Amino acid sequence: MARTATDAPATNDAFTGMLAISLIALIAGCALLFLDYSQYSGNPPTQKPSAVAPQK
Repeated sequence: MARTATDAPATNDAFTGMLAISLIALIAGCALLFLDYSQYSGNPPTQKPSAVAPQK
């Protein structure tokens, strides 16, 4: 019987690079989201916004 080439190791291709780039982007996005969220340290706003209808 003929042997098949299933014993060859997997190679890295463009999809592996895209996967790595997306992982780095996800980590950077989570870090930026945390930095933005940490600015709100539980201090309530000093003045509540008021909704005023525009005059015609």
